Amino acid sequence: MYWVHHYQHRISHLSYLKSGENFPACTKCGERVRFELAPEPTAADHISLDLDFSIDGRRSNPSKAG
Repeated sequence: MYWVHHYQHRISHLSYLKSGENFPACTKCGERVRFELAPEPTAADHISLDLDFSIDGRRSNPSKAG
């Protein structure tokens, strides 16, 4: 579970990645996006469900990630 901090276009939000997945670049802020480990477990969507991290604005299937 990570806090995702974007560069200027969006407020921070929670998301998760599966073990072994790489941190993706944001489609809007690129490599300026930062990931911070969330201090406590909480509910969040997989990163692939976020439109800022999908290819061509389409959501990807998290079961195929990694």
